[in-house]
Order: sequence, then C-alpha cells, then structure tokens
Amino acid sequence: MNRRVRLITFGLVMALAALALALTMFRAGKRTSGPLRHEIYVWQRAWNRPVRAAVAQLATNFARIVPLRAEITWKDKQPQLVRVAMDYTILTSIPEPVGLALRIGPYAGPFATNDAVTSFLVESAAGIVAEARSNEVALSELQIDFDCAESKLDGYRIWVEAIQHRVAPLPVTITALPSWLDSRAFKRLAGVASNYVLQVHSLDRPHSIDEPFALCNPPAARRAVESAGRIGIPFRVALPTYGYTLAFQPDGKFISLSAEGPRPNWPTNVILREVSSNPEETTTLLHDWTASRPAAMSGIIWFRLPVSQDRFNWDWRTLRSVMVGTNASPGL
Repeated sequence: MNRRVRLITFGLVMALAALALALTMFRAGKRTSGPLRHEIYVWQRAWNRPVRAAVAQLATNFARIVPLRAEITWKDKQPQLVRVAMDYTILTSIPEPVGLALRIGPYAGPFATNDAVTSFLVESAAGIVAEARSNEVALSELQIDFDCAESKLDGYRIWVEAIQHRVAPLPVTITALPSWLDSRAFKRLAGVASNYVLQVHSLDRPHSIDEPFALCNPPAARRAVESAGRIGIPFRVALPTYGYTLAFQPDGKFISLSAEGPRPNWPTNVILREVSSNPEETTTLLHDWTASRPAAMSGIIWFRLPVSQDRFNWDWRTLRSVMVGTNASPGL
C-alpha cells in the first residue's frame, strides 16, 4: 500500500470514528418530555391476605408489576436460594405485564463463566422463569438486584451474560446505583444488559442522631438521571415510597433500623426517629422529569406496592396523588 492510499485509508477510518462518536453523543444528549410510565415493585416476602388483595386491586394502575420471586444468600461462600411463595392465580388474573426480581446478596468473588456459583445462579434464574411460565404467567422481564461492589462490576457482567444466554429471549434487567455511573466497567455491564433500573433511594448508616436523614435526595437524583442519560442506554428510575424507624442509644449512637415486620428487641431507653419518603419532593421531581428528561429514561418504578397493613409505606391515596401530580400527606 503506497503512502497516498495509506493516508486516504487513515483519513476514512478517522472520519468514521468521528461520525460514530458524534452519533453516540447525539443519542445520549437527546431529551424528551411528556407523561411518565409508572411501574411497581411487589417486594413483600409474605403474600398474606393484604398483599394478595393489594396486587389484585392495584395492579391495573401500573404499566408493569415486578414481584420479588427469590433471594440468593450466602453461607460459607456457598449460594442458598430462598423463594417467595407468590400467588400465581392472582398474577395470571391481571392484564398488566409481570416481571420477576431475583435478589442476590453481597458476594466478593471470584467470578467465572463456568464455575459452580455461576451455574447455580443461572439455573436458579432459569428455574423461577420456567416455574412462572408453567403457571401461565406471561413474563416481560427478569430483574437481577445484586449488591455488587463497584470494583466487581466486570465480574457481575459474567453473571449477567450467562443468565441472559440461559433465559433468552426474555429481557434481563439489572438494578444500578448512582455511584456506578462514571465507571467504565458499568458502561460495559449496562451495554450487555441493554437496560437497567437506576436506584436513587437509599439510607446510609447514620453516625449520630443529629444527622439529617433522607431516603431520596432530589438534587442528587437529578444529577444521577442526567449522568445516566449521557450513557444513552435505556433505564428506569426507582423511587421510594417507604420509611424506617431508626433506633439510637441515649448518647446518640446508632443501634439499628426497622421497617416491615416485628420491631427488634431494642433497649427500653432507646431513642427512636422516623424517616420516610417525602411526597412533596417526589412530586416536584416528577414534574421536572415530565417537562424534560433524557430520552433514555423510560419511566418510573416505585418501591413498593401499598398494602393496607404496611405502616412503613405510603398508602395508595398518597402514591396515586404523587403519580397524578398533586401533593398529599404520607400515609405512614
């Protein structure tokens, strides 16, 4: 190849690379507006009568429901599958699409394509998908909710690829944290998953009773959504509806927190504080995203379904008011 041909070839390659970069930046920078799609998690681990009633009565208000189907915990570094006994009869009676969530507890590795741990996860995922289908549930996705350290995201990608291959063509969605968004490893992971749920809610362990508490910081949520939009891969935003009771020693040191279920056996002199999702701040977030949001943001998924006996969660009146854009007091 003579020098002129090499120069032309090099110039063509550079032009194509510049065009590809421009197209990526254009897609990532696109914005949209209009009503948001609303979905809901059913994260309750016991499908008692109030939970079954809530699913049956409220599911039609959402574009999709995503029940927690199972959780993988670890004992001596070996995976254990804990199933949630869902009511398939109710799920088959509602017209809305159904996803299933598989939660995976913290795991530090190693990660390998064909080891025993990966095989266990893959077969567990395939098993819950097959069981749902055998009960005539038309699944729309499988969600993986893994407590992954940012340094292990490339290892997580091995799991996601293996699970995808096993349950194809069912879409596999992952949950993601805002702290992952600037990581190159996350971009590789999200590219494999093809879509994800951005969780903008959490509660850091407080150091003292005097600290301010918030389950969702609106400015931080806005920044996370804009960062996710620049990546350009479709995502939903998970917003909180729940609350906690926090317990502190008399000297102000944090003991633990409590949500649904029996209250822990705290000392009699414990000091309690409650923190809950703020409907007014959440309504403002929805207003802003309805007016303008990254085109990659496809909607909202709420955590979690209102149930009549769940005092640590918004009631349905509050959630509905926020979804339609009006303020209401929390139903805690």
